[in-house]
Amino acid sequence: MVYLKILCIFACKFTKFILIMQGKREELTNVGLQAYAKSLSTAELMKLKTYVAMKFEKSYMTINDKFAGRRSFTAAELLALQPIIEQELWRQ
Repeated sequence: MVYLKILCIFACKFTKFILIMQGKREELTNVGLQAYAKSLSTAELMKLKTYVAMKFEKSYMTINDKFAGRRSFTAAELLALQPIIEQELWRQ
């Protein structure tokens, strides 16, 4: 009986944790970046891509392909992009 109660508590906390992490993971995804890019003007989008290309030390064409969906950002790149997008560092 005690084990069952402990298991239920663990399952509940684990489920909540997974739901929270999924919500955070969905904040910045490849599809989310494509939607964000579509909301920008052409000049703003070019400025964002140029900034990201310089930060990641990649070619502009590679970054362009990733924003267009022809390639995917890696998990590390998505993590690095989060403060750039949220704080709009590329606008400065």
